[in-house]
Amino acid sequence: MFRKISVYLLLVSLASMTMLGQILTSEPTDEDIAQRERANLGGVTRPFWNDGFQAFANGGIPGSSVVMDIEAIRSDSRQQATIRVSNKFPDDSLLTLTRIEYLAPEELAGDTFIIRKNEDERREFDIFFWNPSLITPIKVEGQFEVFGDANVYEAMGLLVRGIEGKYFIGDRAFLNEDPGVPAPEYTLDFRVRNENGTFKFVEVTKEAPLAEFFVEAIEARRESEPFPRIRAVAFVNGFLNKLEFMDADGDLIHTHHYDWRNYEPFEYTDSNGTTTRIFNSTFIKEYMIENHIIPGNFTTIQIKDIEVTDFPLEFFDPLLLGE
Repeated sequence: MFRKISVYLLLVSLASMTMLGQILTSEPTDEDIAQRERANLGGVTRPFWNDGFQAFANGGIPGSSVVMDIEAIRSDSRQQATIRVSNKFPDDSLLTLTRIEYLAPEELAGDTFIIRKNEDERREFDIFFWNPSLITPIKVEGQFEVFGDANVYEAMGLLVRGIEGKYFIGDRAFLNEDPGVPAPEYTLDFRVRNENGTFKFVEVTKEAPLAEFFVEAIEARRESEPFPRIRAVAFVNGFLNKLEFMDADGDLIHTHHYDWRNYEPFEYTDSNGTTTRIFNSTFIKEYMIENHIIPGNFTTIQIKDIEVTDFPLEFFDPLLLGE
């Protein structure tokens, strides 16, 4: 019994050391800091793997509605549109339902996309487009442009809910590259043992280093994904800097540029007037898409008017469009 208790205490102690990091006997050195950062590198997936990128599109809420102002910037012109993106996340299901509607300009009002994701074992998208001139909705591909350079996948949130089973994170490494914005600060905590056997915690605040991650569609899904290869550049504290979307050969198609200062915590107010903030979840309120197929073409997207709403299933039925 004593041996079992000793082993248990040892495991608890090791677990505590893992949670708190290595116990130091002196103030943290540059190598201690570098070692901790190398350990952190292995865990930085939240910005583009879970809900930290577009927290309003996650299965922890029944559904959401968000308005996006889109501006297409060309060498000789600027054009603007406003769309509403509505989502529903049915309980106990991987199914995600999305509806994209144009609010402006007037000539596009009435155009509607319905996206049904993970509806069956294929775990793929079915995308329907309808406008008042059509007798029945037509199926389109995810590369279909919503406005400017933003296609259906980008307007609905490419890497949100449904990436599981389609992509995997490959190599990751620190990156010596200019992020184009000041690096955010982050804090590392170290546990230091004093000479008398007591402990103290030492905080080291510094600029977060930049890292790159390669995200690839698994082979069975590669042909059905609009961007089979993705290079993600993020600060080690979790803020995305950019996403580079590529074809199967690695040629660049689009780059999304982000500024960590445009991240905001995700919170919503329910019908009872209660405001809820989802822990550790944020959304990016503004970003830019760079088109590499047509150099010089850019599209900016601004996200606003986020609401949490439980839509009826009929709202996402393409056969009911126009009724």
